[in-house]
Amino acid sequence: CPPLRHRSRELPHMDGASAFRGLALAAAAYLGAGGKTSIRDIAEFLHSFANVMHLAPLSGGPCLCNEPVSAQVLTLAAAAVAPQLHFASTQDIAKLIGSVAAAWAFMPQL
Repeated sequence: CPPLRHRSRELPHMDGASAFRGLALAAAAYLGAGGKTSIRDIAEFLHSFANVMHLAPLSGGPCLCNEPVSAQVLTLAAAAVAPQLHFASTQDIAKLIGSVAAAWAFMPQL
């Protein structure tokens, strides 16, 4: 996994990687089925998700950035955001840009 370069600290007893993997699975299933959601919700999710991609499960295993669901949910979220960009606030745009930058550091192939 890439070295940790994040401003916040993970709670010592919280498995952030497993929690966000579960959220990514749910988001991918929802977005993949054509689920509609606001650009604000997608921006908030992507912002949070991209900033924890460096985490690995406490029980061991690959970092979140190496999980197949990560690429899937990022791709689906980008596709869901594209037609809504004209509705985005400056805050939404800033979070989306930051999410892309953070995710790109871990997954340049996307």
